[in-house]
Amino acid sequence: MTVQEAIAVYTTEEGKKRWVRGVDNDYYDMAAGGDACGVRQQYYPGWSNQDFIEVIVAVEGSYEP
Repeated sequence: MTVQEAIAVYTTEEGKKRWVRGVDNDYYDMAAGGDACGVRQQYYPGWSNQDFIEVIVAVEGSYEP
């Protein structure tokens, strides 16, 4: 998944529901350099911390670590 695809997914009505059910915690962890229990390694191997921050900002409007 690309950054733009993730933004498209998590800015839909259904995506926002998934986001608040815990996906946001994974993205915050990965934005800080974490692996979210293997999620980053498996699904986002080429993403930088900034890529996760970009998705958080697109979904939430800002990023506060």
